Amino acid sequence: MPPLPPNITKTGLLRGLGGWNNSSLSRRNNTVRGLLSTRVPQSLDTTSGGILNPSIGIGVTRLAMPRNAAGTWRRVATIGNITNIPNVWSTPTMQVNGSWQSVATDEQGTWVAVSVNGRQIRSTDNGNTWEYSALELSGTWKCVATSNGTWIAVNAGVFPTFQGSQMRSIDGGITWQLADTPALRGWQSVAGDGAGNWVCVGAEAIARSDDDGVTWVFATTPIFDMLDGVATDTKGNWVAVGFSGKQIRSNSNGDIWEEATIQLPGFWRSVASDKNGTWVAVAENGRMARSNDNGNTWQYSNVEIDGDWRSVTSGGNGVWGTVGTDGRQAFSRNNGITWQYSEVMVPGEWYGIASDQRGNWVAVSQNNGQALSNG
Repeated sequence: MPPLPPNITKTGLLRGLGGWNNSSLSRRNNTVRGLLSTRVPQSLDTTSGGILNPSIGIGVTRLAMPRNAAGTWRRVATIGNITNIPNVWSTPTMQVNGSWQSVATDEQGTWVAVSVNGRQIRSTDNGNTWEYSALELSGTWKCVATSNGTWIAVNAGVFPTFQGSQMRSIDGGITWQLADTPALRGWQSVAGDGAGNWVCVGAEAIARSDDDGVTWVFATTPIFDMLDGVATDTKGNWVAVGFSGKQIRSNSNGDIWEEATIQLPGFWRSVASDKNGTWVAVAENGRMARSNDNGNTWQYSNVEIDGDWRSVTSGGNGVWGTVGTDGRQAFSRNNGITWQYSEVMVPGEWYGIASDQRGNWVAVSQNNGQALSNG
């Protein structure tokens, strides 16, 4: 068996593997076969496999295996850090109860959540403690998103008119103001591209803003449907999904829309982009789908799992997380091709999930406050 690489000790190697937290590695014929389970192995043959530079950057771990039985070590793969997977969930130190519908993060330490009973809260410690915004606005707030320092939330309105509006914050959710020129409808979801463009979708309507949410106008050629989710890759592509089974797309910053060439039936509730070519949508009837051509064609995930899925987000490096109102949390680590339940879940009616791309995940519930995962 070859010796360990220079500057790598057996103790350090085992610590490197332990730092992965709830992972295991399989080897066949001196090649990396893949991550197979969620258990830390009881032992490791450090003469035939291991980890080089386990902390070379956020979300990246390099693997090395010997070239042959008597050969030298070489790097053969670079994969996402297993600690970025939302596998173990827990409740935060301080929960704030409320009918929370959505949560978002600026990936710089600030998290904001909104509720249908007119409350807004924020956290600056990755969701461990929360406080109410200093200046809140009443409304049936269904979704919050952030982009380039601006936070936008959309309102579903109330029966029978459902004339919801938009509000914005430019101080990390501390204070909120209504849009100067709102578009009124029963809004369900909103997304921004970091260049001042925003799109919101809802009940038979699509609206857009090109001034960071100050003013809103209805799309020129919308596709009318009960739309529940919208996302952008920040490269000019936008995708929306609907409860009645629609998948639609726009490359005009939300002004002109067209239906996907290949659509899939499902009660679609949420869609997200990893901003690197992959889009994933989830439905409340347990369906999961993905697209690699900016929403033009869709295919169901190879391994779907049952759940009343309401929100999905990317954690980067091929990792995705989703939550549902039936108390389940799940994840994919291969860009939505296959899914599995989180090993430790927190019960609740979960409506929103967000990730800071650094291994921190936050979910919000309509009846059970907040939940956290950092691996």
